[in-house]
Amino acid sequence: MNKKIFRRFLVFVTFILFLFVCPTLFAQTPTPAPSPSATIQPIDYSESVPYVPRVFKAPSSSTTVNTQTTDNKKPVTEPPKPVSTTIRNVIRSGESFTFPVSVFDSADSIILGATKSNFRVFIGDEEQEITNVETNTRPLNVVLMLDLSPSASYRQETIKKITSEIAQKLRPGDKIMVVQFDEKLKVLTDFTTDRKAVTHAIEKSEGGDGTSLYESIEEVFDNKLAMIDGPSSIVLLTDGIDTTSRKTGYIHSLIEAEKGNANVFPIYFDTVDDQKKTSSGSRLGSGSGGILAAILAGQPGNIGRPRSDKEIREERDRGIAYLNDLVQLSGGRALPSPSASKKMPISTLVAGWLTHQYFLTINPKIPPNPGERLPFRVRVNRPGLAVIVKASYYAGN
Repeated sequence: MNKKIFRRFLVFVTFILFLFVCPTLFAQTPTPAPSPSATIQPIDYSESVPYVPRVFKAPSSSTTVNTQTTDNKKPVTEPPKPVSTTIRNVIRSGESFTFPVSVFDSADSIILGATKSNFRVFIGDEEQEITNVETNTRPLNVVLMLDLSPSASYRQETIKKITSEIAQKLRPGDKIMVVQFDEKLKVLTDFTTDRKAVTHAIEKSEGGDGTSLYESIEEVFDNKLAMIDGPSSIVLLTDGIDTTSRKTGYIHSLIEAEKGNANVFPIYFDTVDDQKKTSSGSRLGSGSGGILAAILAGQPGNIGRPRSDKEIREERDRGIAYLNDLVQLSGGRALPSPSASKKMPISTLVAGWLTHQYFLTINPKIPPNPGERLPFRVRVNRPGLAVIVKASYYAGN
């Protein structure tokens, strides 16, 4: 065998050995164990939705704006309203602070029986000391707010019936204020525990012209609740449509709600089909303006012209967006429609929401700056729950 053939033979043998030996070596190479930091830990708690700076699309505009910079009806240079004489739900340095929390399971049932050991509270990323947790012991201040405007004229009897039932199902010590709004806000009865007076006020209420929802929300927060101490809630029965607010707008009313001391629980009525009937002239409005109020629903510049389906639906969509924003900024909860609850009457459901909130008291560790927005998170040591709490509060002085 010459050298050239011998070298070829050695190359061939080496190649065969490589094919048999290398797979064995590779198979014996151990797989490294995952590092502890790479192990996925199961989430064993539930937490409220963290604060995200709110950005809205102003009505009738393609411009996206921040709640603190502009408004569709107010100039940005307008000075803020004084709040020095009001009681705001704000955090002050060195003072205990109490706020409501609601907890629901995946079946939308209220979670009862939680104690201080079940909760953790964070302002930003810093955990706060919880000094007390209460439930079912504090009397509430509840504003029942009825939309009796032309757009909701077909639903007025239903709105009155549900409002009366909620009033009767609240606890005897809970104080109730009843207000209605159309073009203006009207107080039907001030805060009282007299259920007969509440029922009478609701029964005697009558609808009017226009819909000033934004002005009414701002007035309730600024004037009716600003001096009320203790937990306060607003039950708002409406389609969310505003047509006649002039002194304030969509965004500024939400800012007042965010700064305010009450959470909002809307009961939503979809009135699109009702308004189509009204716009076609098949039924007159129930307010003093008759057919003019029914057709125009308070829309400036629309005299003598029924609204189109597109305009009605745009109003509806803006109303839904407003109610969703109101819920998130005030820390409340919404019911999509009176027929959405299959388990129990809507009045029982809402009364349960109101009277089974937890009230957590903390001693804030941080020295807040006056006017500073403080993001809130509440954690419950059980997974799969919905934790409802206002996502931000303001600092006081």
